[in-house]
Amino acid sequence: MLAKEIIMKFNEECHKLMSDFAKLSEKERLGTTNYELRYMRYMKKRFMEVIKNIPQKKKLKILDIGTTPFTFLLKRLFNNEVFSIDLTERLKQRSQREKIVFKKCNLTKDKIPFNENTFDVILFNEVFEHLSVSPNLVFNEISRVLKTGGILIFQTPNCTSLSNRMKLLFGFNIYEPPENMIGGGHFRIYTLRECINIFKKNKFEIKKAEFPMYINNMRALKFLKLPKVFSPFLLIYNFIVWFIPPFRNSIMIIGRNRK
Repeated sequence: MLAKEIIMKFNEECHKLMSDFAKLSEKERLGTTNYELRYMRYMKKRFMEVIKNIPQKKKLKILDIGTTPFTFLLKRLFNNEVFSIDLTERLKQRSQREKIVFKKCNLTKDKIPFNENTFDVILFNEVFEHLSVSPNLVFNEISRVLKTGGILIFQTPNCTSLSNRMKLLFGFNIYEPPENMIGGGHFRIYTLRECINIFKKNKFEIKKAEFPMYINNMRALKFLKLPKVFSPFLLIYNFIVWFIPPFRNSIMIIGRNRK
């Protein structure tokens, strides 16, 4: 599928959500549809980066670790088999309606509930930082269910980002308070060098390793509900990180399984 077709399909999904949102009552609008629409718009560039790195072949088996609105979009965009695992069953029924194979799995203690050499592509995006377990245990499981030569698409926050440096400079911790971590906080944030070493240690060939710049700061204002007074500061921030990639907020690595 061409990039233009993907963008058109993505925009169609956003319009569909807007249409669904307009039909809801005021009480219902406080629910997931409003958040989902904002989430998709805010993360649009991140999703596009993922999609660009999925091989354009027929009938791939794709595992999305961590069920999100993007999981459903992924199923609609491609004629592939999509599978997903998540810590909770909150999106189980919706996944089943979308014909996505869903299984509950806690990566900190469970094996990924699929057979060896099942998947052509695994998406491991914005989940790694939530896990309080040895990275090697998780990557060993991913390698097990990913076919030899299969692609792992990985995204995680960047420990060395400018925003983290500024927090520490002014005496703020880059992690949430322990009481906020129950069920979903960031337990560990990694540097690019650490992530590359984890990939290599677990026999993944690095195809790409970079600091992508896919956050639209003006959308960030809306998504985070920040006052417009922050606009000039976000523009300055954006200018700095554009020229200094290690200051960017995210890490992206594309790896090939060499087991």
